[in-house]
Amino acid sequence: MAAFVKIVGLMSTSFQEQQLHGLRSNIGWPVLICILLLMLITVSAPEESKVRLYGTSSILPQSIMSLLKALGRGMSLLIVLYVLYLNSRNFRFWEAAKILLPILAFCAYAIVSTVWSPLKSFTLMQSGSFCLLVLLSWLIAVLWRSEADTSRLLWFASVVLLCISSLLIVLHFLLPQYGVLTREATGLFHSTAGGATASIGLVITLSARLIWGWRWTGFLWMPAIPIHLSCMLIGSNRFSFLAMFVACSLVFLWSAHRALIAALGLGVALCGVAYLCIDPGWRVMDSVTEVSQAAVTQGQSSVQLQDLSGRTEMWATIGQSYLNAPWLGHGFFVTSNSGEIYVWGYWANWTAHNAWLQ
Repeated sequence: MAAFVKIVGLMSTSFQEQQLHGLRSNIGWPVLICILLLMLITVSAPEESKVRLYGTSSILPQSIMSLLKALGRGMSLLIVLYVLYLNSRNFRFWEAAKILLPILAFCAYAIVSTVWSPLKSFTLMQSGSFCLLVLLSWLIAVLWRSEADTSRLLWFASVVLLCISSLLIVLHFLLPQYGVLTREATGLFHSTAGGATASIGLVITLSARLIWGWRWTGFLWMPAIPIHLSCMLIGSNRFSFLAMFVACSLVFLWSAHRALIAALGLGVALCGVAYLCIDPGWRVMDSVTEVSQAAVTQGQSSVQLQDLSGRTEMWATIGQSYLNAPWLGHGFFVTSNSGEIYVWGYWANWTAHNAWLQ
């Protein structure tokens, strides 16, 4: 209840901010509802093999979850198409269509690829989701008018992502049987998905704070840092940490005052000199290095790290599968002509873990 009251307060703050600046957002609740639905349907039931191996439970029967996800996609699609239709006479409608024409053509290919896909329902579902995201982007491009629209979109995304990260942390500790933020059990929310969610949420919130300084960021950035970082720590996803650190560092260097950057650089240098005076033998640093190395390697050997956690095996297998259908592919989001490849010990329709190969 307290979280709900806080969110309502953030909503009113955002609206007040827009009025104070004399700008009203043209992004209405239909768009925000679509964004919310698409975020919520990213949850999934655990795979049957993982249920048998790790005892992971599904928060709902898989048939119910599939139905809810289909309903979420369907509702979002209807809303987007209806609002696009209402704005079809807007000159921005066709201007945005021209810009999006190549990706719209790819959407058409993705849907048509269902014909030769060995996993037709899967390809249709994935291509439909992709097309829905493109249509939503088209709609936002048509409706966008000013910085107030940017503020509202980023505010809504920041609030929802913060709520999701908070919920994932609670579920991880209170209901571990659902396999939330676990790498092996692959339950309701995989650690990679959780890390990506937290990383994006933190980058959006801090970027909005540093670049624009909107009032709502003053309420969000303080809880966002510990909550999103905790979510990433629990999920132990290394790439999410790296991506978040690089993105936030670049935003800070680009937006911060040069005097502040110089002062921080000087402060770091002085701290380094002080440390050398206190610990000339680097004993503390050696201990920190060992702990950091253990956190980064996550128990993997040097061979496994060089193999990029098995990804080179994955890429070699999918690369060979690509040669079987180099022009049309095997169907959108399908990586073989049978719908399965053997990687990491069992058969599955693996994703490539590589945007180019996928």
